[in-house]
Order: sequence, then C-alpha cells, then structure tokens
Amino acid sequence: MKDVQDDIKVSEIISYCFLSISLMHEDVQDDIKADSFKFKVYTTLKDRVFVFSAEKRDDCTMWAQVLMVAIMEHKNSNQSDQAELTSRPDKEGFVRFANLKEYYVTITGQMLRYYQSLDDYQEGSPVHEIDMKLASVKANESKKLRLQLWVHYGHFDLIFPSEQELQQWRLAMEIAIAEGLADDTVLTKVYENISNQYCADCGAANPHWASINLGIVVCKNCAGIHRMFDFRITRIKSLRMDTRIWTPSLIEVS
Repeated sequence: MKDVQDDIKVSEIISYCFLSISLMHEDVQDDIKADSFKFKVYTTLKDRVFVFSAEKRDDCTMWAQVLMVAIMEHKNSNQSDQAELTSRPDKEGFVRFANLKEYYVTITGQMLRYYQSLDDYQEGSPVHEIDMKLASVKANESKKLRLQLWVHYGHFDLIFPSEQELQQWRLAMEIAIAEGLADDTVLTKVYENISNQYCADCGAANPHWASINLGIVVCKNCAGIHRMFDFRITRIKSLRMDTRIWTPSLIEVS
C-alpha cells in the first residue's frame, strides 16, 4: 500500500496547492463510473471540494480508503501540522512574481511558502513550499528591483516596488537559508569577544551578521539598514552561512 503523508499535492487546471489533512472532512466519497474513477474530498477551505482521479478502479478505492484512515488518525492525534503553518511568520506579505501575479508569501524558520490569497494563508493551504536550505537568492543584475530565488528545479523571479522592500525580503530569505545551513563555527569564534555578543548599532543580543568593511557585528534589523548603503561603505555577510568568507584575519578584526 502506498504511503500517505500529511500533505497531499493537489493538481488543478492551472495551479498546484498543498492540501493539509487537517483541512479535510471525514466524508471522502467515491464517484466511480464505467470509464471514470474519481473520489471527492470535502474541506474547510470555504467548503471547497477537490476531485481526484485515478487510472484504475482499485487505485481509486484504495486512495479513498487510505485518505479516510489518515483523516481519522489525524483527528484523533494531538499533533497538527496546522500549528506550524499558522504560527507567526518571520516575514510575510504580498510579492509579485514574474508572471505578474501577486502571491501571499511567508517565511517561517527555514521554510518559504506562497499562497494564492491571504484567505488561503489563514486556512493553511499554500500553493508551494520551499526548504530554503536548498535554495539561494541573488539580485537580478539585468533588471532593477528584482530578486531571483534559485532552487534545484529552476528559479523564481520576484518583483518589488522599492529597493527597501527588496532588501528586506532578501535579508529574510538569507536568514531562512542560514537557519537551514546553520554553521556556528565562525559565530562561536567571534563571540569569544564579549562585545560581539551584542549588535554594535542597537545593542540587541545574539547578532548573526557582520560588516566586513567596518569590522562590526550587527543584528538582522540593522543588517537590513546596512544593506541600503553602497557595499563600499558597508558589506554585510552572515556569520552562520557565509563561512568561507570569514578568514582568521577577518575574524580577528571583528
């Protein structure tokens, strides 16, 4: 029997979304005809109904039964993936993609998710989710106010209304990547200087960023401000992610 995870990828006519088991009602219904093998899943997403199709009658029946069992087990469990989806994101808001469509994007920990609408976010039904430890982000050199989010299967072009918005989202993405690829070797060494355990600009504790040019350690909020300046004035890098940059001599300067 095939494994069923708590998230089922649902293919619709023009889009994809992740449908959480926690959003499904218990009444999964067969809709089997002579040449059509379908079953319906009823959800709490504004009472939307998703119709799944299988190639064979046995597959259709099997999937409907497995989903019913998964839904019942989830209802009886104290664990819920919905809690993680609805926790307060580190960064959230509408972002325009290169197809000119706006999605509601959230970054929580090392996970980036985007939704068709704010309602879908509140219901916990993302179009797609990206583990940022498998991603990279860089500015689009040929077009202003754009970022490219690269993943192993391609990239997303993101468009922002201002340089400030771009830098805020870029920093949030880099922090998410750092969360996934966290290497505290350099950070631990830098923290040996007690003064580096606090942001040089605002005094916030446990800063994870530093300016190579200025030789100071800063928090993520101040790092975002530094990013607004020319890189010849202050060049911000992560102490947890950009480990190759931090040579012994640079660590000594910090």
